[in-house]
Amino acid sequence: MLSEVNLPATVFAASTIWIIVGLLGSPALIIGLCLLYVSLPVWYFTGVIVITFLAIGVPSSVSLVIGIRTIHGDAKDTLGSGIVSVILGMMLIGMSPNPFCVAVSAFLLVAGILALVGREDYMALGIATKSMPPKADLNDAQKQRDPSVLFYKLGGVLLNSGKTLDALGQYEQGLEVEQKLTMTNPQDVQTLRHLSAAHMMVGVINRKLGRTQKAIDHYQTARDIRNKLTALDPTDVDVQRLLAESWSNLGDLLFDSGKTAEALEQYRQGLEIRQKLLASAPQNDQVQFDFFVSIHAIARVEQEQQRYEQAIETYDRALQILQRLKEQDRLTLENEKWIGAAQDSIQRCRNIPAAMSDWKSLLEQPVEKLPTLLELRAFEFIKRDRLSEAVQAAMKLQEHPNVTNGQLYNVARVFGRCAAAIKPAVGQELSQEQAQQRQRHIQDALATLKHALATGWDDFEHMNDDDLKPLRDLPEFEALFPKKL
Repeated sequence: MLSEVNLPATVFAASTIWIIVGLLGSPALIIGLCLLYVSLPVWYFTGVIVITFLAIGVPSSVSLVIGIRTIHGDAKDTLGSGIVSVILGMMLIGMSPNPFCVAVSAFLLVAGILALVGREDYMALGIATKSMPPKADLNDAQKQRDPSVLFYKLGGVLLNSGKTLDALGQYEQGLEVEQKLTMTNPQDVQTLRHLSAAHMMVGVINRKLGRTQKAIDHYQTARDIRNKLTALDPTDVDVQRLLAESWSNLGDLLFDSGKTAEALEQYRQGLEIRQKLLASAPQNDQVQFDFFVSIHAIARVEQEQQRYEQAIETYDRALQILQRLKEQDRLTLENEKWIGAAQDSIQRCRNIPAAMSDWKSLLEQPVEKLPTLLELRAFEFIKRDRLSEAVQAAMKLQEHPNVTNGQLYNVARVFGRCAAAIKPAVGQELSQEQAQQRQRHIQDALATLKHALATGWDDFEHMNDDDLKPLRDLPEFEALFPKKL
């Protein structure tokens, strides 16, 4: 049974905990602990304090008692924290009519309900913002880095909540702090590491927002800083791995932008570093896998450049690394999926010449092989902006007696991508003919999706594929699977 609130005890508890927690402490944590202090026997209260502090840490915690996760928590904690919060709130309302307890229980209920409906990120954001320390003297690097760390945490909360632009603002403020710290000590290794990581994160967010050039600029800056770190200490293996990763990430961005020649150069630079790391640590599984990643990336470029024979050789070289690791029981289950991906890429390179042959020769291919070739042909022509030929292959595939439901889904993707590719010139609207053509592609995509679903397609996770973006806001699209999306 809860005791009556003892005002002196409450004040004492609040003062004591505030001193312990300091300026970084969460007000929510203090309220929860004060309530426990005046409500529970000393030994229970002490146990809760110890467990809370050990579990979530004092400086950046929010109240475990009121069921809100820490700001560096994970979305999977939401359900549990919400349920705990609601239960505690209901218990307090039922156990004490005291206004103080009723107020706290109401806060618990609201916090729990918000968490259960997926709003816990915003609550964590509000608490973290209030807990942010004041700006510190630039001469005190660690104190100045504290707000930088919080900017990154706030950015993570916003990013997880779908607020990408707001997240970018937080990451950019963190980057600004790291830049100021670097100006005061440009040779400090830790500061340079933080700065390179900050540039990488801002680059990642810009890439998500489609700001390709800004992303490239930040990626290149991160790479240059890591080059400097390597020069400061050539024996630092971690920095060399980060440098190779920078080359690889920049290559990925350039590859996605269609700049395959530039991407290939980045991949080769990363591969050179990873070869040296492999020579010095041949038994390191992560180094082996990183080496595979570089070779696989080069094979992708060769495939994109239509050098299919060379791509097959490079893919096979990458595949041998994974197969050797698997035979030695050194390949994780997560990385094992790359074996199938590499095998599929090899088969794709072997099939592309036949798939891209003239239409008459293609139709003369064995009947059991034709669906695969038509599917491949449709996507290859989409990549080359030859929409009419892509549609021709997709429609022929749709009519084939041996077409699978997965291939039907891919036909719908082709129609979706054709619809998305029809865009007006800058400052103009679609012509009537363009609008009609776009609508035709959308209707064909919807009809093919219905066919795929009717024949057993049920991989609903893929229904959010970007290729189907022109369909997403249509009621006809939502009506196809109202319980799945």
